[in-house]
Amino acid sequence: MVFVAASICCISRESICAASPYSDRRRYLAQCLLPSPLVQLVHAADDGIALHAAALASGFEGVVGKRKDKAATRPAAARRRG
Repeated sequence: MVFVAASICCISRESICAASPYSDRRRYLAQCLLPSPLVQLVHAADDGIALHAAALASGFEGVVGKRKDKAATRPAAARRRG
Protein backbone atom coordinates (compact mmCIF):
# COMPACT_ATOMS: atom_id res chain seq x y z
CA MET A 1 0.00 0.00 0.00
CA VAL A 2 1.22 3.48 -0.86
CA PHE A 3 -0.19 6.78 0.40
CA VAL A 4 -0.38 9.37 -2.37
CA ALA A 5 -0.37 12.93 -1.05
CA ALA A 6 -1.66 15.79 -3.19
CA SER A 7 -1.95 18.82 -0.94
CA ILE A 8 -1.63 20.07 2.62
CA CYS A 9 -4.32 22.11 4.37
CA CYS A 10 -2.73 22.98 7.71
CA ILE A 11 0.76 23.92 8.83
CA SER A 12 1.42 24.21 12.57
CA ARG A 13 -2.33 24.18 13.20
CA GLU A 14 -2.85 27.12 10.81
CA SER A 15 -5.24 26.58 7.91
CA ILE A 16 -3.69 27.51 4.57
CA CYS A 17 -6.39 26.09 2.28
CA ALA A 18 -8.41 29.23 1.66
CA ALA A 19 -5.46 31.59 1.46
CA SER A 20 -2.93 29.61 -0.59
CA PRO A 21 -3.15 28.35 -4.18
CA TYR A 22 -2.63 24.66 -4.84
CA SER A 23 0.89 25.23 -6.19
CA ASP A 24 1.98 26.73 -2.84
CA ARG A 25 0.26 24.01 -0.78
CA ARG A 26 1.91 21.32 -2.92
CA ARG A 27 5.32 22.95 -2.46
CA TYR A 28 4.81 23.09 1.34
CA LEU A 29 3.82 19.42 1.31
CA ALA A 30 6.93 18.46 -0.69
CA GLN A 31 9.05 20.21 1.92
CA CYS A 32 7.32 18.32 4.76
CA LEU A 33 7.45 14.78 3.34
CA LEU A 34 10.26 12.53 4.46
CA PRO A 35 11.67 10.12 1.86
CA SER A 36 9.68 6.88 2.04
CA PRO A 37 8.66 4.13 -0.37
CA LEU A 38 5.23 4.22 1.30
CA VAL A 39 4.44 7.90 0.63
CA GLN A 40 4.46 9.58 -2.77
CA LEU A 41 3.77 13.13 -3.79
CA VAL A 42 1.15 13.12 -6.53
CA HIS A 43 2.35 13.98 -10.04
CA ALA A 44 1.68 17.52 -11.23
CA ALA A 45 1.72 18.53 -14.88
CA ASP A 46 1.64 21.96 -16.50
CA ASP A 47 -0.21 20.73 -19.60
CA GLY A 48 -3.40 19.05 -18.41
CA ILE A 49 -4.74 18.55 -21.92
CA ALA A 50 -1.63 16.66 -23.02
CA LEU A 51 -1.67 14.62 -19.78
CA HIS A 52 -5.32 13.69 -20.38
CA ALA A 53 -4.56 12.65 -23.97
CA ALA A 54 -1.61 10.53 -22.81
CA ALA A 55 -3.76 8.87 -20.14
CA LEU A 56 -6.44 7.98 -22.71
CA ALA A 57 -3.81 6.70 -25.16
CA SER A 58 -2.43 4.48 -22.38
CA GLY A 59 -5.85 2.94 -21.74
CA PHE A 60 -6.79 4.93 -18.62
CA GLU A 61 -10.25 6.45 -18.25
CA GLY A 62 -8.90 9.93 -17.55
CA VAL A 63 -7.18 12.01 -14.90
CA VAL A 64 -8.15 13.93 -11.79
CA GLY A 65 -6.96 17.49 -11.80
CA LYS A 66 -7.21 20.87 -10.21
CA ARG A 67 -5.95 24.28 -11.16
CA LYS A 68 -2.59 25.13 -9.61
CA ASP A 69 -3.47 28.81 -9.19
CA LYS A 70 -6.70 28.36 -7.20
CA ALA A 71 -7.13 28.29 -3.43
CA ALA A 72 -9.14 25.42 -1.98
CA THR A 73 -12.82 25.90 -1.40
CA ARG A 74 -14.47 24.98 1.83
CA PRO A 75 -16.71 21.89 1.81
CA ALA A 76 -20.45 22.63 1.70
CA ALA A 77 -20.95 21.50 5.32
CA ALA A 78 -18.35 24.01 6.52
CA ARG A 79 -19.95 26.81 4.47
CA ARG A 80 -23.33 26.11 6.10
CA ARG A 81 -21.78 26.33 9.58
CA GLY A 82 -20.36 29.74 8.75
